[in-house]
Amino acid sequence: MKVSYGFLFRSKLHSFFKTVVKDVVFIYGYLIDSFIFATFNKNQDKNKVDLLVVKLDALGDLFLSIKSIDRIISQKESAIIVVDASYADLFSHCEGVDIVLVNVKSYMFNPLYRYKKISYLCKFYCRESINLNISRPHFVSDSIIRLIRSEKKVGFVSDNVNSSPRADFFYRREYDYLVNADPKGHELEKLSNLLTYLGVGTGNVTGESIIQDIALEPRAIKGGYYAIALGAGVRGRVWDYQNYILIINFLYSEYGLQCVLLGSESEVLVAKKIILRAKGKPIDMSGKSSLREYAGLIMNSMFVVSNESSAVHIAEYYEKLSFCICGGGHYGRFVPYPKEGKSQVIPLVHQMECYGCNWRCKYVSISKDVPPCISKVHPNDLISNMRNVFFHSPVNNLNTIKPAPLERYIK
Repeated sequence: MKVSYGFLFRSKLHSFFKTVVKDVVFIYGYLIDSFIFATFNKNQDKNKVDLLVVKLDALGDLFLSIKSIDRIISQKESAIIVVDASYADLFSHCEGVDIVLVNVKSYMFNPLYRYKKISYLCKFYCRESINLNISRPHFVSDSIIRLIRSEKKVGFVSDNVNSSPRADFFYRREYDYLVNADPKGHELEKLSNLLTYLGVGTGNVTGESIIQDIALEPRAIKGGYYAIALGAGVRGRVWDYQNYILIINFLYSEYGLQCVLLGSESEVLVAKKIILRAKGKPIDMSGKSSLREYAGLIMNSMFVVSNESSAVHIAEYYEKLSFCICGGGHYGRFVPYPKEGKSQVIPLVHQMECYGCNWRCKYVSISKDVPPCISKVHPNDLISNMRNVFFHSPVNNLNTIKPAPLERYIK
């Protein structure tokens, strides 16, 4: 595939303006925070808590971090966790931990909302505060860490992947310790470095998770099924829906498996196109499930087929087999999982020399088109991997299978 130099020039220009906008947003927020910081009482004698954790990230990043959060808070008597308000449903059954919900967009652009959230958090004095946003500086999580009252503040060394080095110059001074990690390494390896620094073990955690077991059998779903998650957040990271039709038809013809389609309201139209042409009458749950139900549908499935999205990490959290259509934008950072682990994620890839571009694709604009590292992943590659898996693990036992080493499945 040829590179268009005109496209490259426009991409560079677009990146430049994005950087300028980010710097303006940072300066605006930093000045507001300076005013807020000057107004609060610094009394350290009231409302002491052992730990505050800030995790304002995408859903997949959150699920990658849940077990680490569980380990950290299991060592503390009291804790506050700050998470994105869009995940309120997921934490609706959380007990024993104070969950603070933050609307990231409102926090960034609404000074009154920002003031109210900080005024609540500043009622507490924290013995230790941890920013679990691995890719930082992150304007909201760094702002919260800056403004709260805490004996010790811990975060990650900036990778400047999606943010501003100017912001990091100011925010990094707010931390007592920054965990170093390979910018291209897997997120779990970075979290492991944090746990090592904190002196927290990596064994199983006793007690309940901050996300209670989602032990529901979703309505309208009877018997065994597998799930296909259609979305990926960005248009360019979505596999062609016609490929999914081929996979659904293969699994129904060969094994008689029932498919459930998952996605947000953005995937409703695509789901309808698939249902019109797919065998076995797939059940459409796109745009119809809450976040908690979405996770429950994945937890109760036999296995998952997905783009590189939150569905893969939710499946991994619940120890479910998943087949991931994986692009090269940040290959190795989320998928594949570390080889030394016991991951059940099977990545399907089309290797290219430009892997690691952080989705700054030189061929297409991923907000509009699918890059070749994804579009050239062929359905036959996925079918071949599935045949291999099902040969070693009979399909009627998929709820309990533990796949053989991934090298057996991946060409």
